[in-house]
Amino acid sequence: MAECGIPSIHTRPGTAMVGRDTGRRFDMGWSGHQDRGMKILSTNRWITWVAVLMSAATGWAEEKSDSRDLPAELLDLTAKYQDAMTKAEEPLTSLTTFYTERVSELKESAISAGNLQAAVTIEKELANAKKGEPGRDSEITPLADLQRTYHEHARAALSRVGPERIRLESAYVDALEKLMTTYTREGDLDAGIVTRRAHDAARARLEEWKEMADLDPSEKSAFDWDRLAKLWEKKPFVTTAAVGGSTQLRTRDREILEEPVVLTGFVLHFTAFGDSNKTVRGATPIYQNREGRQIEGQPRSTVAIEKRGSRRRVTAKDGYAVCGLKAVSEGAIRTLTITFGRLKDKGVDMSDTYESETYGDWEGGTTTSVSVDGAVPVGIDGFYGTGLDQLAIITTEP
Repeated sequence: MAECGIPSIHTRPGTAMVGRDTGRRFDMGWSGHQDRGMKILSTNRWITWVAVLMSAATGWAEEKSDSRDLPAELLDLTAKYQDAMTKAEEPLTSLTTFYTERVSELKESAISAGNLQAAVTIEKELANAKKGEPGRDSEITPLADLQRTYHEHARAALSRVGPERIRLESAYVDALEKLMTTYTREGDLDAGIVTRRAHDAARARLEEWKEMADLDPSEKSAFDWDRLAKLWEKKPFVTTAAVGGSTQLRTRDREILEEPVVLTGFVLHFTAFGDSNKTVRGATPIYQNREGRQIEGQPRSTVAIEKRGSRRRVTAKDGYAVCGLKAVSEGAIRTLTITFGRLKDKGVDMSDTYESETYGDWEGGTTTSVSVDGAVPVGIDGFYGTGLDQLAIITTEP
């Protein structure tokens, strides 16, 4: 029987070789593979892949009844594919395992404290984490801190997931196509059919990987950090109009950090005030540097400085930054809505934005809003007293 001309590699120890073995081995270029940081395959996608392949094998087995007639080459090839993906994903698999263990500990603490609402919230996050989809910015501060740590450590690995996943999937598709052709030329149409099913599923998955890579913020944004670093030397920055109310007898605080950063969110502080049980009373800006590290600025308001009331961390998705604010104010800021835009080239792409929920509750008041108009948000300006009076964004020149 003709060989396919693909160099052989050894199967991993313990790999079952079911069915007839013609001696063919199919190498997809994985023998020299080194472990690399990779995004964990979504559990749903992994289950779908296994289900498609097993469904194809099961259907073929029903037609051939004797399991010894299953195509051993296909099983061997698939085992190598799965092994390569598993090795590539190991760093983030370990990270997610660590994360779920810590979240489980938080859940047990909430249960021990009799805090039903916290326990239910953490249980939902635990389910998301097990699916490879940890959340962000939980209202429960210890959970929010864990979420932030997870995403910071995952960031570097995620930047490499697209190319490596596409490389592995492309190699698998090519090898399946060669195997399918070989079966067809040998007249083994049943083996060719089951291999074609696996091949079609792999091609569909490959297109999905490519589409996801096209949508990857790290690839699409191509934000010019070098330009920002040069601007930081002379700081030719401007300030937007402000949202908020009165500034009489208030403290002004204008903040620009020493290193180049972009404004990516806030820690918002809430207390009861007037007829409302939850109004915005303070804000601590959150910045991100070139390496992806998040840095908290100075808290703005006495409430924020003294850490009174409750807090909520609100940050942009990867590749996005703060590009607008909308506030309802009456004397001072009472509610706040944040708009985020994608960082791209020399600024913010205002055609690609999304809006947060409105934080705080208040009836009446005056609504004001500001936008960076495509400039890069680099700092915060405004006035505060006990609460948060005015807030403006410092930006690069438009």
